[in-house]
Amino acid sequence: MEALKLTKEVVIRGKDFWGRDAWIKIYPCDFDGWWWKHDKMKQPVAINSDLAKKNFRRLILSHEGSVLDCFEHIGALYWTGLTRIVIETSGSVPFFGRPLDIWGAIKPYTKEFGSFKIPWLSFEKTIRGEKSPGSMAYTKISGIGNGHEGLEIEIIIHYPNLGGHEFKFSLPASLEELEDIFSARTLGWPYWLHAPAALSAKLFNWPHLERVIWPHKNEENILKQISKHRMADLLGALSLVKGSRLLSGEIISYMSGHEEDLDLVKKITDIQKSKNYKAT
Repeated sequence: MEALKLTKEVVIRGKDFWGRDAWIKIYPCDFDGWWWKHDKMKQPVAINSDLAKKNFRRLILSHEGSVLDCFEHIGALYWTGLTRIVIETSGSVPFFGRPLDIWGAIKPYTKEFGSFKIPWLSFEKTIRGEKSPGSMAYTKISGIGNGHEGLEIEIIIHYPNLGGHEFKFSLPASLEELEDIFSARTLGWPYWLHAPAALSAKLFNWPHLERVIWPHKNEENILKQISKHRMADLLGALSLVKGSRLLSGEIISYMSGHEEDLDLVKKITDIQKSKNYKAT
């Protein structure tokens, strides 16, 4: 995939999930991949699945007591080709309910490297991410063959009283296609969460009520929007593969979420760490 570089430091300010002031700073560096400046007094650490944990409805990075929250909305941008960057935050990160706002802030300051490309990583075997062995929900990757450069993803969702939907996406994709994925907001689920969220917005000025898709509003194409946001979350998790590479193959996400995604990526990392592993 053609690589993109950042031409200047970008600072994005906003409110974190709880409504507190927050900022995220992204700036270029000379090393391949993505890096996290977790401590002002220390060198940045490479962002990969070793740092990742599943928290309540989100993925976080954790290292030496520092936390980078809602990483899935940041990591999804890796699939634009953006590389050689460092991320620093105020301790919490601005919450927008989707990746598009962060991408929109940095996009004007990106440009192609030229001849530099991000390599792909393929596996011949099938690897399944799940909460526990035999779970109904899973995120599974199947290899297409060594040398294949691309990823085919199928998202399958089903929600009570909303129904089911299937959505497919191919990578590499154009920036316009990725931005369509990035634009889908997170789902407010279950239904009853809207009442306390609306009350918090009214009494305490919680700023994110409209940054969430609420099923009771019967928004047009809501299942498609949920599927797109699920796709963005999955792309964020897949950015955690070690070695600054892009996964190649076929992925099916069957009624799965952050936990299954992270299990898949960590299993891939275990394979990469094995003695007999050779990158293909």
